[in-house]
Amino acid sequence: METVQDMMVSNVQKTTRTVCASIFVQFLLDYPLEPKRLEQHINHVVKNLTYYDPDGRLQLLEVMSVLVDRFP
Repeated sequence: METVQDMMVSNVQKTTRTVCASIFVQFLLDYPLEPKRLEQHINHVVKNLTYYDPDGRLQLLEVMSVLVDRFP
């Protein structure tokens, strides 16, 4: 999943970033994760909000928005 997270931010193609973001969101919502591991994934997203490429940062903001809307 770390590779998907990295591609979600750093890939130059928007379609690849979007697909990776969708996979990542579904993983967080559906896969049974321990609370500590879930926190690590979310912290990884938050840390990457300072990524130098604005397209990558925008993708992360969209992921955070979806998680806030859909997280139980």
